[in-house]
Amino acid sequence: MINWLQTRVCQELGQEYGSRLWMDAQENIRLYAYYDGTGQEWATPAGLDYRPNKTIVNHTKRLIDKVSGFMFSRAPEITLKPVGDDQANAKRVAELEQHIRETLQQNGWQRRLLQAGRDCFVGKRVALKVGIYQDRLVIRFRPSVEFFHDVSVDDVEKLERIIFAYGMNDKKEPEAQRIWVQSWRMEDGRCLLTEGVYNGYGITVEENFRDADTQLDAPPAYVILNEGMTSDVLGDSDVARLKPMQDDYNRMVSDDQDALRFNMFPQTVFTDATETCLESVKISPGAMIDLQTDPSQQGKQAQVSKLETHFSYDGRFQNSIDLLLDNMYTLMSCPRVTAEYLKAVGVSGKAMRAMYWDLQCRCEERWAEWDPALVWLVREIVRQEKVHGLGDWTDCRYTVQIEHLYPLTEDEDEERKLDLQEVAQQVRSRKGYLDKWQPDTDATEEIKQMALEREQLEGKRQELESQKKSPVPRQDRARELVQRFIETAGESRELLVSLIERVELTENKEIIIKFRFHELEALS
Repeated sequence: MINWLQTRVCQELGQEYGSRLWMDAQENIRLYAYYDGTGQEWATPAGLDYRPNKTIVNHTKRLIDKVSGFMFSRAPEITLKPVGDDQANAKRVAELEQHIRETLQQNGWQRRLLQAGRDCFVGKRVALKVGIYQDRLVIRFRPSVEFFHDVSVDDVEKLERIIFAYGMNDKKEPEAQRIWVQSWRMEDGRCLLTEGVYNGYGITVEENFRDADTQLDAPPAYVILNEGMTSDVLGDSDVARLKPMQDDYNRMVSDDQDALRFNMFPQTVFTDATETCLESVKISPGAMIDLQTDPSQQGKQAQVSKLETHFSYDGRFQNSIDLLLDNMYTLMSCPRVTAEYLKAVGVSGKAMRAMYWDLQCRCEERWAEWDPALVWLVREIVRQEKVHGLGDWTDCRYTVQIEHLYPLTEDEDEERKLDLQEVAQQVRSRKGYLDKWQPDTDATEEIKQMALEREQLEGKRQELESQKKSPVPRQDRARELVQRFIETAGESRELLVSLIERVELTENKEIIIKFRFHELEALS
C-alpha cells in the first residue's frame, strides 16, 4: 500500500517534490506518536543486572493543548461589513452573515477549529476543505498526514493540486486493504476531480469520478502552515522544537527514580562472620541473628552493621527539571502559572492579561496564517453554494473582519464604570451600553421602560410637592386613612380580630363591638 500510494504521489506532484512530501508525512506520523506519548520511549543498554525505570511525563502534549486551547477555545468572531451606503446591500450582507454563522454551527465549527489547531501545531500544517455532501455544505479540516499538495510557482498561496488519502481499514493483506483517494487539479483554468477507492496494490475497487469538471476555478481547499517562512510549503512543528527538552526531562525523572530505588535501602554488612551464620540470616520483622565469629579470624569478633548512602542532590535535581520546564514554557511563550505565582501577583484581570501577554502576541502571529484562511472560507461558501444551486450571494458587496477572542479574565466592574461615565458624558448612547452589557435584552424596549419609570417617579415627586404647598388637615387625613383601612381590613380575618378589643351583647340582643382605637369606634 505504501509503495503504491507513494508512487502515485510522485507521479502527480513530481518525483523530487513528491518524495519530499512523502518523507515529511512519515516524519509527521512520528511527531504525532511523540505528541501522544508512545513515541517518547527510548532504548536502554543491554546486559544490565536491573531493569531501568522509564517514566514519561508528557509536558509536550500539555503545552500544545494549552496553547491551542488559549488560541481556539473561543472561536473568532467573523463579521461581514457591507461596502457602501446601499441599504439593500446592507440587508443582504446581514442575511449572508447570519447564514455563514448557521453554516459554521451546523458543521461543529468550534470543536473542529480547536482540533485543527492541535493538528497544525503538531503536524506543521492542516488543510481546510469545503465540499457538498447530500445537498449540504460540509466544512472539514484534514491533518498533514492525509494530504499532499502543490502550489503555483509564482504564488505559494495559490493551490494548484491537492491529493487527499487515508486508509479505510487496518488489514494486512494488500487485497483486503481499502484506500480512499481524492485528487483535485487545475487544467486549462478548470478544476478537475478524480476520486475512488483502491486496494493495497493500487487496483481500482470503486471509482466515483475521473477528471470530472467541478465548475470551480480552484481546488476547494486552503493549506494553513504553522509558522512557515517565506516560500515555505511545509511549515514547522512545535513538537519538534520541544522534543530535545522533553527527552532530557523524561530521562532525568527516570534516573531519579532509579537513584531513589537503589539508595533508599541500606545494605547489611557482616564482618568476620562464619559462612553458616550468613546462610541462616533471615530478613523479617523480629528476626534474630545467631552471630558467630569465623574461627580462622584469630583475635577478632564478628560484627554486623548497616551501610547507608549520604549522597544528596534534591536541590540540584529540582532546579534542573524546573529549568527544563521553564525553557519549554518559554519556547511556547506560555506562562508557567503556579499557586505560588498567583499568590504573588494576584488574580485580577489586569494581572492575568499581563501574565498572558507574550502568549497573546504569539497567537496574533499565528493568526496571520489563519485569518486569510477564514476569509477564504467565507468566500468559498458563497462560491460553492452558487455552483451547486444552494443559494446565490454573489450580489453582496462586503469585507470580512476577524476578531480574535481569548479566554482571559476581565475587570468587568471597572469597565462598566468607565462605560457609565461615557454615558453620563454623552459620548456613548444608552442603547450602546445595553447592547454591550445586556446583549439578550431588547435595548429599545428597555429604554422605553426606563423612560416610563422616570415619568412615574416625576409624577409622584410633583404630587408630594403639591401636598407640601397645600397640605390636607391632619384630622381629615387621619379619617381618610382609617376609612380606607376599614374597607380593606375585612378581607383578612386575623387582622380584623386583632383590631377588636371585645364584643358585648345587650338585653335587646344588640351587638356592640369595642375596637382598640377610638377612631374606629366613631366611624363604626
